[in-house]
Amino acid sequence: MHYARLLFIGGALAVLVSIMHTPAWPQGLGGGAIVGIDDGTAHECIDTSKYNVSIQLVGLQVRRTSNFWSRSKNLGAKIDVTILNKNNQEFVFPRGVLINAREINGDIATLPIKKSIMSKYRLDDGTDPYVNIGLNIFVINLEEQTPASSALLQFIDFSSSLPLPPNPYVQGVQHFAGFAQKVIEANIRTAEEKSPVAALSFDLASNDDDLQNCPRGALRQGVTAVIFSHQGSESDGIIPLSELRNFCLELSEDTNQILYRRKSNDGCVRTTPPKILRNPLVAILVNKWLKDPRGQTARSIIESATRQAVPNAPTTVTTSAATIAASKLATNFADANTSAEGIKDLFGFFINQPLRPLDGSGGQVREAEAAVSLRLCAIAGVPANECD
Repeated sequence: MHYARLLFIGGALAVLVSIMHTPAWPQGLGGGAIVGIDDGTAHECIDTSKYNVSIQLVGLQVRRTSNFWSRSKNLGAKIDVTILNKNNQEFVFPRGVLINAREINGDIATLPIKKSIMSKYRLDDGTDPYVNIGLNIFVINLEEQTPASSALLQFIDFSSSLPLPPNPYVQGVQHFAGFAQKVIEANIRTAEEKSPVAALSFDLASNDDDLQNCPRGALRQGVTAVIFSHQGSESDGIIPLSELRNFCLELSEDTNQILYRRKSNDGCVRTTPPKILRNPLVAILVNKWLKDPRGQTARSIIESATRQAVPNAPTTVTTSAATIAASKLATNFADANTSAEGIKDLFGFFINQPLRPLDGSGGQVREAEAAVSLRLCAIAGVPANECD
């Protein structure tokens, strides 16, 4: 099993997500550091032979240039999901989204986004697991209203509502993917649009040996971020990658931006006013869902997600959020006897509240997974109705 590969091209785009503390395992690759975010999960490898996977993109931060996207706040993003099977067959499925800059500071603009890439997706063909998944991220300039921009907007509107197909290797899906790529290639104009500004590639664990020898860059549950180097000083909000261990990083609950404080001898001093981190970032939120809940218990699922204390973790889950989660479970897992109250009760384990007896039934296992998912989504600023 190989290490995940990271490529950062041009420095134009980054994805912004919740960073809670100094990364536990930064790994420098191609000018960026892959970090496991301290979100309360153990960041363990996901066994795709046992689990379905949800992946969300949870924000964008873009560096503007003199010849690309200089005036308006409107941009498009194209996300190519690349899946590789064991026969080295590659499938690429494009997704589009329209975004608008919330804040521009110098040459860095924050572009909030909560984009589902895949939802409870089965990363195998029913028999053999896929071996790798990649995300290539492109920025599309939509400043001028031209026939080309209209075509790109139509692609974004159409593709943003499409789910990733259950079997990506069927011929019809391949035709759509090829057509969508031709639309993009025929209408983009600048070099910045033609190359991915960030490309992430994760190998997938699919057996016990993979789990025991899981490399740091493999696909893992929780929030994974890539922090890129950028010109500037600490006074500008820029931290060198070599200095990451000297800072405490956390999420602003108000703006979902990354805040940082320099460590003291005693660690993180919360009384020190934080500053906004301006480094380019790429990040995804990953949740896992058991294909077959038999043999698993609700307590084991919930305990695996609470090995680290997170001071800024959400302490409650509302009845409406739990109801939404229970409704999604009923839609996706018709055999699971679940309830909103069960999800709320399991969520209470995160703040050391007593749990009712757990019997490990299929319904309780699903409720436990939903509780973990709601917690991670809350940390990353994803609302309950968009949380998978």
